[in-house]
Amino acid sequence: KYIRYEFSNFLINHGIRRQLTMACTLQQNEISECQNITLVKIAYLMSSAS
Repeated sequence: KYIRYEFSNFLINHGIRRQLTMACTLQQNEISECQNITLVKIAYLMSSAS
């Protein structure tokens, strides 16, 4: 298991930026929903193009 310090060091060493967000807020749900819709549209377009 990773502890917080080790995990933070892993992210830093691999150039990964960590973003902490509040779960289940209206704003976060809205952003996630828009991203999901975009991914579904992209997948649909890719499948219909082939």
